[in-house]
Amino acid sequence: MDQDIFNSLLGYFEGILSDSDAENISHWIAEDESHRELAREAYLYWSSEQAMKFSRDGSTEIALSKVYKRRNAAIRKHYSKIYQRIAAVLLLPLLIVSAILVKNSIKTDPVQMIEVRTTAGMTSTVVLPDSSTVWLNSGSVLRYPSSFSNTRDVELLGEGYFKVTKDPDHSFHVKTSAMTIEVVGTEFNVDAYGEDGRSIRTTLVNGAINMHYLNDNSREEVMKIYPGQCVSIDPVEKSISVQTLDPNTMTAWRYGKIIMNRTPIEDALRQIENRYNVRFVIKDTHVYGQKFTGQLSDQRLDVMLDFFSRTSSLKFKRISRDNGNITGPEIIEVYI
Repeated sequence: MDQDIFNSLLGYFEGILSDSDAENISHWIAEDESHRELAREAYLYWSSEQAMKFSRDGSTEIALSKVYKRRNAAIRKHYSKIYQRIAAVLLLPLLIVSAILVKNSIKTDPVQMIEVRTTAGMTSTVVLPDSSTVWLNSGSVLRYPSSFSNTRDVELLGEGYFKVTKDPDHSFHVKTSAMTIEVVGTEFNVDAYGEDGRSIRTTLVNGAINMHYLNDNSREEVMKIYPGQCVSIDPVEKSISVQTLDPNTMTAWRYGKIIMNRTPIEDALRQIENRYNVRFVIKDTHVYGQKFTGQLSDQRLDVMLDFFSRTSSLKFKRISRDNGNITGPEIIEVYI
């Protein structure tokens, strides 16, 4: 164990370091799990020492006075983890008292923005600081603070399914490029990839949400959405439309499935786009109007396309990556 680091940690918890030294220690603790483990050991040791002194002296002021006079003394040579753990169990009430006494002297880390990215073809799950859960679809990005304050604000690019922890005193906001969704506690899906002028969709599973958006006069409007409704906003035309859909067909991607129940072809293809990092270009207007029913689960893209070809007159032509970018979506033309 690095004795200098350990002594610095004791000084940090005791509140006797300069502002710059305390900030350096704070950053050092946040850097690595091994650093945090050592910090926990140092705090437990320091707390145990305070508790023992309170017990012997019978006076908080006298005990603290003695601690400060001997704050630069060397750590006892026979220090051991076993002693710390025993002290923590036997003197828990006194440890709580000592923690309260130094509450104001312990520096807290500043709030930082965290960004989670899901690679193409994969999904992921994120638990937010308030215990809300977010499922992210392929190629999605979620940004959120390391801790929430008066409001719970997150930013989404891509598709996410939100299960928000109820907290009436702190509203929850999901910000996208074309709208902001305000909730208290509910479950809903947001498709906000926002590329190539695609509409942004919000589907409410249960609860209630308020959707804030700018109309064609650039004025903010608020629309309340009810369970089973899917609201689409065209970011170019500033137009808005509302449909009543089966939420299961819009959220099955969480389980690696595509569920269709008389689903329009454009909606079915959109689900494949989101899942497989491709973009369909419909080259024949006769494609529109076709509807599909069925369920596809964890299939390869070519198997998906083969399903549509065998059950309809659709034909697909795979072109290339968008703009020649190997990380961009593959372009697939659709014909009759």
